[in-house]
Amino acid sequence: MSDAFQTHGAFSWSELRTGDVAGAKKFYADVFGWGSRTWIWAGAPIR
Repeated sequence: MSDAFQTHGAFSWSELRTGDVAGAKKFYADVFGWGSRTWIWAGAPIR
């Protein structure tokens, strides 16, 4: 399959609700090596 999100076992969830944004970013970076980016939606940052 050419679509990575349709490949068996592929990561496909990109949201997390948390009261500790900095802690969550550090956890996922340390454990999985993931990064993050801030999105702007309706003029407000979505972290």
